[in-house]
Amino acid sequence: GKGISDLQQKILRTTNNPILVFTEDPLRMMRAIRFAAQLNFLIDTAAWNAVLQEHQKLANISSERIRDELKKILLSPNATLGFQLLKKSKLLSKIIPPLLTLNEVSWNNLINKFSSSPEKIEFRLALICSAIRKYDYIKILQDLKFSKIEQKKVLFLVENSQIITSDTWKNFTDADWRHWILDSKYSHNLLLEFAFINCNLEESEKKIKFSKIEEKINLIEMPQSPFPINGNIIKKKFPLLKGKEIGTFINKAYRTWLKDPHLSKEEIIDRIK
Repeated sequence: GKGISDLQQKILRTTNNPILVFTEDPLRMMRAIRFAAQLNFLIDTAAWNAVLQEHQKLANISSERIRDELKKILLSPNATLGFQLLKKSKLLSKIIPPLLTLNEVSWNNLINKFSSSPEKIEFRLALICSAIRKYDYIKILQDLKFSKIEQKKVLFLVENSQIITSDTWKNFTDADWRHWILDSKYSHNLLLEFAFINCNLEESEKKIKFSKIEEKINLIEMPQSPFPINGNIIKKKFPLLKGKEIGTFINKAYRTWLKDPHLSKEEIIDRIK
């Protein structure tokens, strides 16, 4: 008989004894947190105490079901609240344990970034994985049964954005920039957006830094046509070369082309010879 008043007061309550409800399906503990994050509701004290008591039972739930609830929490309007509750409830220890090793400053930096990031699962997963980068975060995503495409997108954002956040870009030659842009398949704008959100500098410092990066990228002359050399061309030109030797030749040719993308196929081969 409390349904209407609970809706009006924004309270989440179980329909029966919360211990029984969560024992019957432990995923309901995550679902309660998801509803709180999606709807900005409060979890009833009895239900919350039951979550604290029964949190270990989440280990009995399949990775696929946990992953689906985690996605919904990550993409909820208040993902920051959702992750605060996951941590306080100790459910996080059964989902992404390395997050519990973060100190308070690192933890707060992470969850506050959710609100400024796009509502894209790869973006928010990449924020998490970047914070626990010293761990095998791809193995964590695999254990949670995220798809290979999702894993690849997260890896792309985390690893490539390190070039920006670590200031490696300051030592880049034009060839390095071309390689980075081509390697990202021209998704460098997405990388810059992620790196900007993930950067821990003050807002004013970030804007100065990233304006310099964008200015530099805009000055780079990119190739107007694809890399003109492949394995078949090398085999015909140098029939005595085998396997790894061909690969080495192509790698050197690619680096030569990156330095001067105006070179023709013949000019590149002559330089490598």
